[in-house]
Amino acid sequence: MSTRLCLGAVLSAVASLALAAQAPNSVALSLKETTGIRRYSYPVGVRVPFPQGALASPADTRLVLNGTEVSAQYTDEGKWPDGSVQWLAVNFNATIGPDESQTYELEYGLDVKPGPPPRGLTVTEDGDPIQVGNVRFSKSGAPLVLSVT
Repeated sequence: MSTRLCLGAVLSAVASLALAAQAPNSVALSLKETTGIRRYSYPVGVRVPFPQGALASPADTRLVLNGTEVSAQYTDEGKWPDGSVQWLAVNFNATIGPDESQTYELEYGLDVKPGPPPRGLTVTEDGDPIQVGNVRFSKSGAPLVLSVT
């Protein structure tokens, strides 16, 4: 009887850990301007380590500053043996005043989905030409610009 009770407790603990792993979590990323210069859309890059199994995909992340999602690029730079993300590169542009500090929240988990991408250029690489907005470029470089509409 005690074996069943112990096994039931272990299964409950495993189930609660699995549910906790699916809930959104966050990592605080602190940014400080230290040279006394106001910066507009200044490129920032950081690598964030994750424990095994904590983040299944870079698509399950979003960056937030003061409750507003910030456009960012997320790149998987290492995987654990189970396929989960070990290192995540986060690149974004920050606007920050002289000697100012900002704290961003990197939210992650299966329930976290980033908002729609910002408006701008769409890049496609189907076949030989590369389409950037209304301009088509040749991959070979000769001629560089194939067409502009």
